[in-house]
Amino acid sequence: MGEIKSDAEKFKKHAELALNTYNDRKEWLIRGEDDLEDGQFQEAILMFKKVLEGKDQFDNKKFNEVTHKANELLRQAQGGKLYDELSNKLQSGENKLEKLKFDEAISIFEQIAKHEIKKESSRINKVKDDASELLEQTLKAKEQYLAEQRIQEEKRRAEEVRAEEKKENEEALQEKKEQGQSLLTHQEAKNLVYKYLLNKYTKTQLNNPNVFLEYDHDKDNGDYIFRLYEVVIDNPETKEGHQATWG
Repeated sequence: MGEIKSDAEKFKKHAELALNTYNDRKEWLIRGEDDLEDGQFQEAILMFKKVLEGKDQFDNKKFNEVTHKANELLRQAQGGKLYDELSNKLQSGENKLEKLKFDEAISIFEQIAKHEIKKESSRINKVKDDASELLEQTLKAKEQYLAEQRIQEEKRRAEEVRAEEKKENEEALQEKKEQGQSLLTHQEAKNLVYKYLLNKYTKTQLNNPNVFLEYDHDKDNGDYIFRLYEVVIDNPETKEGHQATWG
């Protein structure tokens, strides 16, 4: 009699535990469904996993129905979470591409395109296809961008060379101008020499038609050398004579 009572108590406790466990799982399942509907995939996944914990502890129709549904909804939640993650990654890659961060964009698109999925999903496959297409576009855009950069760099260097040549030419021209301004012409130098000679000779002497002040040559240091001389007529008839150097 005591053993029968003991078995009855055990059965009652087991039944109560089963009921409580079933009610808990049913509540978690409902909460998970609400989270799934709201797009809260991570929260939904946690609820469905709680439902599936110890699912083999009770084997009856009610528990099997709950666990079966939890399994199905768990896959949906995991698929939804993966879709969101890949979609966000895709958007991040597009943002990198807009900012011309080609290598970062390429890395992101490659990760998405090569991502393996356990269960076929048209939405996720669409994201993967978009990533593959963007990857191809990004590789071409990078190649074109680098080519344009090389052209711009060559133009920049050519402009620098032209600017340097122009600067050198301008400096050389300015130097020539300065030299030209600092140097006297032969006539200017002759006038100065003439004024100097007035300290030694009279105007009459210097203006004598037979007296000549002429440029002779340049010294090594650039000074002009003038020669002052008189043509002395020895034979008035033949106009023959000689030059007498004054200085």
